[in-house]
Amino acid sequence: MPNKNANTAIAHRPIRLFVASALPDIGDIFAKPLYFERDIEVIGAANSAQELFEKVKLHTPDIILIDVLLSDIDGFQAVKLLFELMPMQVIMFSVCFETEYIKEYVEDALRLGVKGYLPFLWSTEDLTFMVYKVAQAPSTYH
Repeated sequence: MPNKNANTAIAHRPIRLFVASALPDIGDIFAKPLYFERDIEVIGAANSAQELFEKVKLHTPDIILIDVLLSDIDGFQAVKLLFELMPMQVIMFSVCFETEYIKEYVEDALRLGVKGYLPFLWSTEDLTFMVYKVAQAPSTYH
């Protein structure tokens, strides 16, 4: 007889979030505001695209938060390569700057297949809203 609790546990596991940015300690920067979100878990972080690709294969996150700036290539190039490596739900963000070109960044990111964009000076509420929104969105990859 199948175990009903096994299916329930799988259905209610936290959203597994992976973060990539050139900033050191980026995992902690995101994990702290999400600490009390029982349904979101930061499972890893990377500072470069190379590290991101290696770790994503191991951790299999549900969603990747990727900065516009990484230490080796820009976030847009990383997203293109990431989509070639494996389909993922991706949210881009910017922690370093706000420019007059932000509308272009958002449009470029969405054209790539990114599911959301968090601009500079995002709040914890913005972050959690975006994670839940992307987690519930249908998976459509380019």
